Order: sequence, then structure tokens, then C-alpha cells
Amino acid sequence: MADASRAAWIIPGTRTKNKKDHLIPLCPLARETVLELLAQSGPKSGGYLFPTHSRRRMGPMRGDSLAEAMEGFGRRLHGSDDAIKTWHADPPSPHDMRRTVGTRLAELRIPKEIRDRCLNHAAGDVGSIHYNLHDYADEKREALNRWALALGAIVGDPAGAAVVPIATARKRVRR
Repeated sequence: MADASRAAWIIPGTRTKNKKDHLIPLCPLARETVLELLAQSGPKSGGYLFPTHSRRRMGPMRGDSLAEAMEGFGRRLHGSDDAIKTWHADPPSPHDMRRTVGTRLAELRIPKEIRDRCLNHAAGDVGSIHYNLHDYADEKREALNRWALALGAIVGDPAGAAVVPIATARKRVRR
């Protein structure tokens, strides 16, 4: 049986900007989400965690699918509350989510070297490139577990945070 506390996702270098494999330690919530998605995937998923929903092809979602989904969601939002106005005035992108994680890790006092490793930023100094071969898996796991706790505190307290419950957002989209 696999050790749940060591769960990780590895993005192969063929799919990363810096062409290096990227190990992402999974906090318990992320692991549970992955397991839930795997349990829901059927034969049409083709073995992909995030399969395409296209009728024209099988395989994984395209790289721009999240950006398109966010754009489509914004087009379907109607109303006058501040969250909707903000979305329309400055539509978010998938990169904004990445920037938010980096910013929040900094707020949690995670050192820049570890934040960069969590985001798979390529180190440019000679020591990092040629001499430091440490994978930082434990440090990344600790950082991402701290981020998961912070995110849980935000989501767990909607009154104290600018979080819109999904059911509420869906109702706004349907109007």
C-alpha cells in the first residue's frame, strides 16, 4: 500500500517550459481530489485524469482548455455584484492562479528558493544548475501543505474571505 503522505504528481519534462520533470507533492486535499477524479473517470476518459470533452477527438484536455473555460465562464456571468464586475473588468487567467500561489507562499514566509521550486522556475546560477542536485521534495511538500491549510481557512470561512460558493456562482451563470 502506498504511503499517502508521500503522494506526488510528476509532470514530465516534455510538458514543462524548462523541459525538466517537475515533482509536485500532493497535500491531502489534492490527493483526495485526484483519487475522486480517478474514481469518476470511465472508459471514455482514455486513462486521462482530465480528458477532453470533445466529440471530435479522444485524449487529454488541450493546454488552453482551462483558459477557454475561464473565458466562457466570464461570458456567462451576469449581475451587478462586485465579484462579477471585477471578473469582467479584469478577467483572470490560469497564470493568475499560479501567481496567486506564488504570492500566498511568500505571505506564508516560504523562502524564494522553495517557492521557485514549487512553481518549477529554472534556477540560473551555476551552483543550482551544476552542483545542487537536491530535489527539494520534502521542502516543497511542507510549503504546499502550508498553502493547503491557508486555502482551507479561506474556503472554510466564506464570511471572512472573498469566496463565492460554486452553487451560488452556478445560479448566477444560469440567469
